[in-house]
Amino acid sequence: MADIRAVSKPMQVFVGEKDELFAAEKFESVFDAERKDIPVAILPGLGHTDMVTSSVAIQAIVAALQ
Repeated sequence: MADIRAVSKPMQVFVGEKDELFAAEKFESVFDAERKDIPVAILPGLGHTDMVTSSVAIQAIVAALQ
């Protein structure tokens, strides 16, 4: 939680809905409890590794940066 509070630059979080390592459904509430200015995007159908290999994830990240 301290790391979330300490973020000093604009940030957006992306997580795959089917992430095998993290509870994707909890990300929004955890980040929102500490920083309402850090949006969380849950990408449907994607797992943990998909976040760096899937064209869907890459397109979502690129769109957020534009």
